[in-house]
Amino acid sequence: MAFFLVAGYLFISYVRLLEIIPGLAPLRLMLWMSILALIMSLVNWSSTPRRNRVALDAPQVLMTLAFVIVGSLWSLRRGGWGEFSFAISQMQVVLGAFLMMVMNLDSIKHLRVVMFLMAISAVVMAGQGIAAFHLGYDWDTYIMDPSKNEDGEVKPPAFDENGQLVSEAPRIRSVGFLNDPNDLAQTLATFLVMLGFFWDKRKKARNFLLLAPAMGLILYGVFLTRSRGGLVSVAVMSLLLWRERLGKIMATILTTCLIMGALAVNITGGRAMKDDSAEARIEAWASGILMLRANPLFGVGFHNFADEHGGMTAHNSYVLCFSEMGLVGYFFWMSLLVVSFIQLTRLKNLPGDDPELVEIRKIAGVVRLSFITFLVAAFFLSRSYVLTLFLLIGISLCLTDIARRKGYSIGRMTARVWTKQTLIWQFLSIFIVWLAVKVNGM
Repeated sequence: MAFFLVAGYLFISYVRLLEIIPGLAPLRLMLWMSILALIMSLVNWSSTPRRNRVALDAPQVLMTLAFVIVGSLWSLRRGGWGEFSFAISQMQVVLGAFLMMVMNLDSIKHLRVVMFLMAISAVVMAGQGIAAFHLGYDWDTYIMDPSKNEDGEVKPPAFDENGQLVSEAPRIRSVGFLNDPNDLAQTLATFLVMLGFFWDKRKKARNFLLLAPAMGLILYGVFLTRSRGGLVSVAVMSLLLWRERLGKIMATILTTCLIMGALAVNITGGRAMKDDSAEARIEAWASGILMLRANPLFGVGFHNFADEHGGMTAHNSYVLCFSEMGLVGYFFWMSLLVVSFIQLTRLKNLPGDDPELVEIRKIAGVVRLSFITFLVAAFFLSRSYVLTLFLLIGISLCLTDIARRKGYSIGRMTARVWTKQTLIWQFLSIFIVWLAVKVNGM
């Protein structure tokens, strides 16, 4: 019962069925569903024999708790109880969902169900946007129209330096925390990989009658978001996928053709790859570096980047995290990525041809590719604390625990190993941002 509540909660967190039906909004069903799911999860986890459940002292659990504690306590110090309560309210959604997943994803079957629901949610969200774009279905909800302002009024025409009319195509979006086209593109690309998990060479009818059209729908949805970050993430995903099957040279050629084809059909919808928006991102990254320099240990505080940068966000998940949480909070956040990636890589490389092990390797490979797709897009988006990231972390943790309980060991992961890797990637990511800022003359 607890698992189905959690799975249902995750699904409606993306599809937002309760927001599509306005009459249900006052009932706050998502809130009550999350509370009930958390209670049922605690009961189910505590009543399950220890050998059959995920241990809550796993590194990702401890690092997530440490991250939340650092962020909330620093908010308390900076802004008092007001900022503290706000930080807790923002983090508890992700933390609660993460813990519910960890307590319930205790079998391969449960992992398959969650991956399937995330893939279906991508199909639904892409379908809503496509219907709005081509059929006018709930246009104002699912379309970001550059020709109108926030009040729905038509904006006067804009011209560039040469007197040419600047025209941008409408962009599809979703609702809730995915109401920005770039965020939707990132999620669609991430969940597209999960849909690929269900591709089976032995079931050609299902592949070409169901999965192929669904994949095409999601890819077209990414196209209609006109997201440059979405284009980059799909390109990287394709490069890695094709490299395993076709080799590095052919993969590079096909990926280059994909990018050139996307640009030829104007995937950005009239938005240049380098324009005022792109320059504003670099300025935000420069601001983040300055915030880290001024507050190296604990940053400017959770959710305070926009206040420090004239109301604008960082447009980079790494910059947002290290500028708001400092080196301490950024270490805990980066450790979540590093530990999960090490686990998935080791699982993917486990030797053996046992059918159960083969499926574990396949899931690990799919989730690892989803992780990379998300993190590539995250370099252009402020999505440091979103549900999708912690969903991937939770799946990594649970798959590792399932493999361990089935006797497939990935070796001991000492704190020394992941701490060293975390520090390396922490430094490297900050250096890459600093280098990008310097190259652009800021």
